[in-house]
Amino acid sequence: MYKKTFFFVPVIMAIVCCIPACQPEPLPDGMPDLVVFKVKITQNGDPLPDARVRLLGKNGRWPIDGVTNGAGVALMRTQLRYPGVPCDEYRILVTKLVETPSKYKGEEEPSEEDDPAAWSQWQEKLAAEYRPTHSYVNKKYSDEETSDLSVDVFKPGSIVIDVGAPVDDLIIPAGTAPRP
Repeated sequence: MYKKTFFFVPVIMAIVCCIPACQPEPLPDGMPDLVVFKVKITQNGDPLPDARVRLLGKNGRWPIDGVTNGAGVALMRTQLRYPGVPCDEYRILVTKLVETPSKYKGEEEPSEEDDPAAWSQWQEKLAAEYRPTHSYVNKKYSDEETSDLSVDVFKPGSIVIDVGAPVDDLIIPAGTAPRP
């Protein structure tokens, strides 16, 4: 009898200690209740991974974002940390930006501690390298003025959005000119 009790006491203690850690984080004051909402983004019918999805509510008080996974699905989060969204009417923005990989990718980065001068030169070399960013979703879906995507969220759910044919638009930051 004593051995059985001895076994169950640590198990019960572990469960009791874990219950508070398993509880969801409390919402900030003033934040309405959230409902789980997912957005699936496709491009010509195929899932679009690594796309950023933003929901702009009529209320506009709580920023809502998500990033699509390999299946093109984004679990929307309020303030980047609370799973779910407040019930509201939303406009949807979708972007997928990809920076051109560095031509130095694969080279070993010098250690700042072992060789500060070499590390500093490495950092300067990377900063001087021109790596343009490309957008792979039609610009109209990433602009607040032109996006015609919308959804009304009043209960848990999901929506599937197709953003059409892939594009490859070069993004040039304001005040810069493309370099060869």
